[in-house]
Amino acid sequence: MPNIPEGAKKPSDRRRAEESTDVYAGTLDGVEIRVLPQGEWRKSAMRSMRQGDWDGWASSAVHADDLAAFKKLDLTNNEFGEFVTNALQHFGVDTGE
Repeated sequence: MPNIPEGAKKPSDRRRAEESTDVYAGTLDGVEIRVLPQGEWRKSAMRSMRQGDWDGWASSAVHADDLAAFKKLDLTNNEFGEFVTNALQHFGVDTGE
């Protein structure tokens, strides 16, 4: 049995989040990309987003089945920003808009 640090998410936690009906499904370049509930994002995802590491953010925030498709997209800053803003608003986060 793997040694999982106390408080760390187990793989079953991610599966449960992916099966949630509260995922955000947005379209980028004609491809539907699902985002997990914002409360399920790891702290490292937020750090990655602030640093412009979109693939790092996606590794925690994007549904596992959509991750490869997301990483293939060559998004502009505006496209990514609009997508994340829409996802956050879907989850009830005040984005200041």
